Amino acid sequence: MKRIMACILAAALLLGAACALGEGQSWTCPDCGQTGNTGNFCPNCACPRPAQTAVSSTSAYSARLRMRLSTRSGPGTYFDEPGSFFSKDWQSAAVWVLAKAWDYDNDIWWVLVDFSENGTRYRAWTGLKRVDVNIDLLPEYYGIGQGTVDPTDTWRGPGENYAQGPRITHWQDVVAYGRENGYIEIEYYDSDQDMTYRVWVPENKTSIDYVTSMDY
Repeated sequence: MKRIMACILAAALLLGAACALGEGQSWTCPDCGQTGNTGNFCPNCACPRPAQTAVSSTSAYSARLRMRLSTRSGPGTYFDEPGSFFSKDWQSAAVWVLAKAWDYDNDIWWVLVDFSENGTRYRAWTGLKRVDVNIDLLPEYYGIGQGTVDPTDTWRGPGENYAQGPRITHWQDVVAYGRENGYIEIEYYDSDQDMTYRVWVPENKTSIDYVTSMDY
């Protein structure tokens, strides 16, 4: 077992805000409709700031690859592997880069990328060495809450237009990292597989307590 779920939960709650729109941009709450919000949570109803819905927005950066794209579902080698991509054509491939996260186990930066290969779309993490991007431009990616998820299908991004992930077959404790298009990005440890996963699930399959006290 690479990590204990309790440690993951505690770390997420200490770190706080989710990667969302660019720092300083105002946003409209998708739940109550309040406009002009600037923090990571709506001051009216405590809804978390929504993650970006278009990876081609100014909050994401188009970047060339430096080598083939090996991926993990989260920012660390203890997460499952969605796959390796662009093995033969990485020199001409580009991805959208959304965020960064520091890997304390290996002392490296990971970056969150959104891309398509052969008509299938993914959102996954890869080591910074594989992507030609200025790490200083990227927002850091943190947990936004914790809770549970019911048995459900999963996806490798916020919607059924992304590749499908492993099915969750029984109730799980989870940490939430993203909220977008009616989907929640969750992290959980599967003791049967001895593997940690980050996947997207329908929001109605979850019960999440969002971290409303870390609006900074």
